Amino acid sequence: MFADTAVWIKLALAAVVAFILSFAMTPIVKSFAVKIGAMDVPTEKRRVHDHPIPRMGGLAIFIGFLLSVVLFADITTQVQGILFGAIIIVVVGAVDDIVSLRAVVKLLGQIAAAVVAVCHGGIIEFFMNPNIFSGSEYIALELLSIPITIIWIVGVTNAVNLIDGLDGLACGVSAIASLTMFVVALLVSEGNVAIILAALMGACVGFLPYNFNPAKIFMGDTGALLLGDNWAYVDQEGRLLTDFLYEEAGPFRDGIALVRSGGQLQAISERGRILFTADAGRGLAFSGGVTVLQEEEDGA
Repeated sequence: MFADTAVWIKLALAAVVAFILSFAMTPIVKSFAVKIGAMDVPTEKRRVHDHPIPRMGGLAIFIGFLLSVVLFADITTQVQGILFGAIIIVVVGAVDDIVSLRAVVKLLGQIAAAVVAVCHGGIIEFFMNPNIFSGSEYIALELLSIPITIIWIVGVTNAVNLIDGLDGLACGVSAIASLTMFVVALLVSEGNVAIILAALMGACVGFLPYNFNPAKIFMGDTGALLLGDNWAYVDQEGRLLTDFLYEEAGPFRDGIALVRSGGQLQAISERGRILFTADAGRGLAFSGGVTVLQEEEDGA
């Protein structure tokens, strides 16, 4: 925790400013989306709405988040990577909300944003050792650091995008997750990460009133990719949740769903759809508790 009152004031201001900006900008972004044709027209059976709804609402989240971080966070080299990567991912998402880019083009944009983070020092150098019987707590990635970092950022970015299928779902989950990580950041005294999370949380909450069912605007890929991208960066920079649970949570850490030797990654894709393809059933599968990482019993 922080004893300095100035830090607490910064944290509060970061959340409040991001909230106000996101809330105030959403109607403006909505009108802008209508003018440029960034509309979600329900032409497919998987759609749950019955009339065209503007998308690109993530632009309002981005504005609130960006300005709040610039005003209150310490702009280190890694934070610069977060912001530059966010700009790239928002541009990709905004273009997709207007003209529907091919999956491979979006993937290349996500990789470009990840490379920006890597170039600014945002590299995963160690993994927690999943072998609880080993004397070493961490595994050095060495030459694998850069490719694994890129895979991590792209993977988390798409994880959030995959749950953006119901009104308020992805944005609400991101707000709750940001609050959780914000508390953990406070407990481990990661002030700068806490400010970034406060800004992200405030921006999400500011957008939610317009996104609850029935939604007046969707955040689109602009928002979904932005939230996932930021989550990958923030967790990578602070390694907050995993380190906190591993070091502090003691009896509970063995219950964490980590990928262990013998673990099996299950593809969540009924009907043979690829993960970059939208699917009305997939959001329900995630919210219904489908196990993504399955842990098997260790052999004798």
